[in-house]
Amino acid sequence: MFIEGRQIMTTTFTTQSATHTDKMDKTFDFSSFLAKERKMSDKPEVSETNTIKDESFKKGLLKTIIMAGNGVFEVVDSKYGFSVKNQGGNYPGLGSAYDSLATGCFVTENPAPKLPRKAIETVIEWYKRITLKNGEEAQVNFYWNQYKKETVKNDAGEDVVIKDIPGVHYWTEDLFSYTPKQYNHSALTEVADEDEWYDVFNRNFGMYVETHSHNSMDAFASGTDEANSANDGFQLVFGRLNTETPIMYSWMTMNRVMRLGMTEEELGKIMEFNPTCRYDLSQEKLVYQVNDLDYDESLFEVWDAQVIQRPARTTYTTYYEGTSYYDGYEARDYTKPVGYTSYAHSRSRTRSDYTVYTRPEERQAVEEAFDKTFDASVIHQILRGQNESIEYNKVCEMLRSAFVAGYMSKKDGPYSVNNFTMPKLEESVDLQASGILEEFYELSE
Repeated sequence: MFIEGRQIMTTTFTTQSATHTDKMDKTFDFSSFLAKERKMSDKPEVSETNTIKDESFKKGLLKTIIMAGNGVFEVVDSKYGFSVKNQGGNYPGLGSAYDSLATGCFVTENPAPKLPRKAIETVIEWYKRITLKNGEEAQVNFYWNQYKKETVKNDAGEDVVIKDIPGVHYWTEDLFSYTPKQYNHSALTEVADEDEWYDVFNRNFGMYVETHSHNSMDAFASGTDEANSANDGFQLVFGRLNTETPIMYSWMTMNRVMRLGMTEEELGKIMEFNPTCRYDLSQEKLVYQVNDLDYDESLFEVWDAQVIQRPARTTYTTYYEGTSYYDGYEARDYTKPVGYTSYAHSRSRTRSDYTVYTRPEERQAVEEAFDKTFDASVIHQILRGQNESIEYNKVCEMLRSAFVAGYMSKKDGPYSVNNFTMPKLEESVDLQASGILEEFYELSE
């Protein structure tokens, strides 16, 4: 599970935000749609409207609309291809289901350099060694230096040579990897607070290919991984790194449309293949042979130095009546909240909207919001009615994902909980609980 502390975009089952990312409908046959020519007219308009029945599509300068029998779709170009996304509506007069369309994204070109085989396999070997050493996850990311910048500015406004930054390695003239300072654990990898270049590189170049490991676990897109995949680019995750045949799973995002499981042809546009690796069509994964890896061992010492320990938090302070917490434990008895006759009345609106909730109050609010989401969910009712067993390893994956989702939900939520921030907390819990239900439903199928 890859967690970028700087940006959290959430994909959910029940709630959509302004930054919602849709998944591609991979059950839909796009062949006839992809066969249509998309071209700019001699006198292009700002917005062009087409129908699904047209033999070719006119591209608008800013917007290209396609009206199909099942709704209005917008086609948006990316530097790697294009996406098509349902914008709503229903137009049965345009034809039968044959004349429908679906949300999707497609790689048609890649102006950026391919990731060299050695770059990918150096990453795999490093991930494998970490897995065997301590079972932790890790990350290495790739950037396309399109304009061949030699320097970037640090937070102080000073020019710094990119090649001199620890963790940076150039694989081609305009392609470099950056191994950020990171906190790594068995269930997540996280950009460290001490890192000063991760955000700088993202602002200057945009992420090209993100990679991270799942140690001995399978390679898949977790709920957290999907939530972090909001920007255009490609994601590679490596699993089963304790075996002789590590595997790689991939996905991409274009204009907030996500395609899980890239095809072999699409992967071939962004990376060089090891001739001995095999694409497993049934799983949409690449299978490697560890004995055939070609890697640069000289990089590992520098990369290892980028993995740091999260500082131990011994003392932190809240502004609530100057109360101090020590080693994460409250100094006073919060079972008797200040200004309250009993804990049962802890969420009363008679209190100040800005009075900080105690830990028991906060826990109760989270439990209530979680139960409310589950009880109202159709998926919850289906799963209860099915009463089917789910494989133990799938349950482990689900619990792992739920734990990290909860961690990030709190991290991305209000710093302190009060009546004013409660709606945000409840929304955050609802989003994560809905995602958990959706993943359970997928596992049960």
